[in-house]
Amino acid sequence: MGLAKLLDIMKMMKSRLTLDSTVSRAKRLLDMEVHGERVLIDAASGNYVGLDSVGSAIYDALVEPRSVQDLLAHLTSLYDDPAGAMAGDLLEFLEAEMAAHRIDVIAG
Repeated sequence: MGLAKLLDIMKMMKSRLTLDSTVSRAKRLLDMEVHGERVLIDAASGNYVGLDSVGSAIYDALVEPRSVQDLLAHLTSLYDDPAGAMAGDLLEFLEAEMAAHRIDVIAG
């Protein structure tokens, strides 16, 4: 998938994020294991979400602010998935996490 296709996907999603955006996990999140599952708890609201292995890898990488492009490169080094194929899924995941206030956009 080329850059033009990725841009089309982003337009369809009406994404506020780009590959140049810098994101980090929200500081108010508590991270713990419950019954063998990794869980993020929002200290302010008490809401929580369970993470699978990919979600865990994303949140591990976002302890410090990171560009979406760097995050994508990191994930493609961990998983056997081309960057173009993974980019749309990553942007969709990050958008959902932003909507749930678990991801902060630092720049971009």
